[in-house]
Amino acid sequence: MTANEAVGRLRSILESDFQVPADRITEDAHLRTDCGLDSLALTDLAFLVQSDFGFKAEPDDFRGVTTVGALAEFVAKHAP
Repeated sequence: MTANEAVGRLRSILESDFQVPADRITEDAHLRTDCGLDSLALTDLAFLVQSDFGFKAEPDDFRGVTTVGALAEFVAKHAP
């Protein structure tokens, strides 16, 4: 899976599960400030991402993943 492929699926998760408006979801969008996710929502997002993309990661692995693009890169590295 490439990061570009992951972005589309991440967009869908952010829109449907977190009600983030589509126009706010760009690769540069910060998950907290631009997408409006708090720490609980970020934990939920990490769980949903692992479930949807079929991999397992430790919570600490997500530290430093602050943008949609960074999350897409993280997924590309970890997804089967």
